[in-house]
Amino acid sequence: AQLEMQKVNFSLRECNKELIRSLKELPSVSANMLKIHRDLNDLVELLLSSLDDYRRGSLGTLTNHININNIDKAAKSALADKKKLLGEMNQKLKHDECCHTQSISESLNEINEIQRNLLEIQNGAPEVHKIVKAKTESLFQSFRQKEISLESEICMFQAL
Repeated sequence: AQLEMQKVNFSLRECNKELIRSLKELPSVSANMLKIHRDLNDLVELLLSSLDDYRRGSLGTLTNHININNIDKAAKSALADKKKLLGEMNQKLKHDECCHTQSISESLNEINEIQRNLLEIQNGAPEVHKIVKAKTESLFQSFRQKEISLESEICMFQAL
């Protein structure tokens, strides 16, 4: 009977150790939450099975040696640990969701700013084109006058 109690206690400890190890191996919040849910179900099944065995008296002298309160305390402690871990994971999930939402909002603001800039450029393009065309024509005329001036100087030097 004491051996059965030790087995139940050992199973609870192993389940808790395995959960902690699994949580470290699975950094995904959703995977961790699924694992916690499965482990909680396994724990409940183990406790219910042990309670049924106890009620049927199949544990022999366990009724004389086991303090039900110890089992209850161990189960409550394991459950509290898992609930605490689940709460921490929920907080992390909410924080990550908030950060993701903020990142999306910032990205949308940047996209809107780029669209506004593009629209300004598109709206200003005809005026910029006119200004560039006018400056180009002015430079062309200036170069043409310089060319005529240089040609006349060349003609004067050739005449000498």
